[in-house]
Amino acid sequence: MIQYVQVPVPQHLVPAVMALITQSAEEAPRSASWTEKELRKLWNESADNIRGTLIYLASHSDTAISGATLAREVMGKESKGHSIAGMMGAFGRRMKGRHKGRSPITAEYDGLVQEWRYSIASPEVAQAILRLAGV
Repeated sequence: MIQYVQVPVPQHLVPAVMALITQSAEEAPRSASWTEKELRKLWNESADNIRGTLIYLASHSDTAISGATLAREVMGKESKGHSIAGMMGAFGRRMKGRHKGRSPITAEYDGLVQEWRYSIASPEVAQAILRLAGV
């Protein structure tokens, strides 16, 4: 769930603060631009559960997959969405440390159904992952 914080800003500085926030969002690393070499490094460094996640998401690149579905498909029938949360947290920290915060996996929270949905960053990334996996 997204949490909001109130930050007191003098009224005359609100436009400057908003411009700064917008600029920061625009400068965020683009997840869709990955080279084959970068993806190969990511693949080689990844454990089987992340590889399975990458393959499943790449195979279903046209849709966002719920955490519960992803857990069942990658980790087994009895797994729930929170199983994926721990794995994705560790994966996200690795992406932050080794890949400048970029990730080939995008995650968005759907507040209406209160679940995370995961997808591959782009069709090109999906195709490259499937090639690396030999699928």
